[in-house]
Amino acid sequence: ALVQRQCTNGCPDVERSFGLVRFSAAGVVDLTFGTEGIQFSTVLADLDAEYFAAQSTGKLVVSGYTGLYAMKLFRIDATGELDTTFGTDGFIPMANGGQVRVLADDSILMESTYNGTERIDRYTANGQVLWKADLETITQSVFDNDFHQLGADLDATGRVVVAYRRRDVEDGPYR
Repeated sequence: ALVQRQCTNGCPDVERSFGLVRFSAAGVVDLTFGTEGIQFSTVLADLDAEYFAAQSTGKLVVSGYTGLYAMKLFRIDATGELDTTFGTDGFIPMANGGQVRVLADDSILMESTYNGTERIDRYTANGQVLWKADLETITQSVFDNDFHQLGADLDATGRVVVAYRRRDVEDGPYR
């Protein structure tokens, strides 16, 4: 599990990023892991982990936020260390932050909203770009259409299907 401490009132530097909690198969916290069961990551200081998904290797693909318009997508091992074999030196350049899904072949599907743009991005298991789709362009929407991506999944044939809603005019009915 990923945990995030709220540090608005101050935290030790080691706790300013996200942490990992390890559980046994019976659901008991492993208190030998990290400090009292929490291993804080040192990938990036002040990183708010937003979403994550596990690959079959046990590594976690994490989407996080580091500040104004600064989103990160990266992969860590079971101890929270950055996996530098992923993407470029551990990160996927120009990746929007958002919901992360790992598919059966360990490839990655990311639903993202960033700076007014709704996208679906698909990456290989090791973080190489397969394709990117700007949903507003495809649906002929504009920012004022109040476009909302609702989710994405694979159908039985492996095609990505996206659900969305939008208004034709600001504050108009959804369609």
